[in-house]
Amino acid sequence: MKRPWILTPRGQRLSMLLATLLSIIALPIGINQIQSEASSSPAALDTRSVDYCEVSTCGKIAKLAGLEVLEIESVDVGPYGILIEVRLLNHGLLEGDREVWAELRSATGGRIESMRGVVNLSPKGRQVLELFFTGSIEELESGKLLLGF
Repeated sequence: MKRPWILTPRGQRLSMLLATLLSIIALPIGINQIQSEASSSPAALDTRSVDYCEVSTCGKIAKLAGLEVLEIESVDVGPYGILIEVRLLNHGLLEGDREVWAELRSATGGRIESMRGVVNLSPKGRQVLELFFTGSIEELESGKLLLGF
């Protein structure tokens, strides 16, 4: 039985030559990609279009007709951080994914951490916003959690 061509010395030399040529061709493409990523800067979040409210005082959100923030449903402490679940009520039967920004501020007003959560709204069923916080439970209890819509 004849050996496959790639296992012959000539086949191995040919595959090494092809691999070298492909890597030489890919080098300028990679350099161009790195340069274009280094020169571009991501657009910052327009903070004027986000309105923040404290979770306990949010109530109905005027921007999102029909969405009401009820309460913090649960706080689960894990090995890498804290998972916060905020219960929402969908009066307006909104549907789809909505991005929600959150900030944890200290008692003096300084920012401790900013978070982003995505809530999948449906006309019926339980509506929960999940946020992940990497600080300690003491920071969470002593600070104020603000939601931005």
